[in-house]
Amino acid sequence: MSKDVILGVCVICGKEIKSKWGAMQKDGLWICAGSCSRTYDKEKKTWSLEKWDELRRRQAEYDQASLQELPDKVKAAVGDKKVVGFVTGFGLIKKLTATIIVTEDSIVFYDPKITGADKTEIPFPQIVSAMYMLEIGVPSFSVTTQSGTTKLILSGSKKDTHEPALALFNILKEKLSELAAVPISETHNKGLIKEVWSFYAPPQLAVMGTKHSENKTTESIIDQIKKLAELRDARILSPEEFENKKKELLARL
Repeated sequence: MSKDVILGVCVICGKEIKSKWGAMQKDGLWICAGSCSRTYDKEKKTWSLEKWDELRRRQAEYDQASLQELPDKVKAAVGDKKVVGFVTGFGLIKKLTATIIVTEDSIVFYDPKITGADKTEIPFPQIVSAMYMLEIGVPSFSVTTQSGTTKLILSGSKKDTHEPALALFNILKEKLSELAAVPISETHNKGLIKEVWSFYAPPQLAVMGTKHSENKTTESIIDQIKKLAELRDARILSPEEFENKKKELLARL
């Protein structure tokens, strides 16, 4: 990463953070290690919702700048969507950057391989559950839909990936909670070699996804009828042919 890129600002002392060394992420925010981290754990319980929103908006701006430092293929996986947060893990070949990105309406898994990259984008309404796991110091992130489970192991040191990945897990939970307008309960289990955080998405999300799909289908049919009308006006279709095709389309609604 370029030395000019600022990862964030310590929410306790205000110091600009340009490296993960001597700093950490908690709840999606950057804090200097040591006394600032301990102060954060004590003070965050007293912060208002307005302060949390302000700090997260500021961090989102830094995340957008950091995203520009990622490989072009990773940025292309998101396109023009607004990024809410992301986490990166490096494998044995550092150029193969495994990345998980949360946007305003979806989560994107980008898993590069020597033979090509796998990109999976999951819209929020399709999410059934999510899980973040730390097993023998190795973080992994998985999201389950009705179609199956998408899982990505974030290789790299525990220090560089664990806190950002856990923060991203919480960001995803908050975005789904905002979308469904209901709180989401999280389960946390800690064993000798494995620690797991998980939650189930509210059923309201599935209903919203169905309505969104129905709306898209309606818009598509209306667009097709408009195109048929243009063909009729251009005398490519007869009035009878137009009416017959129009009835077929309207029957699908």
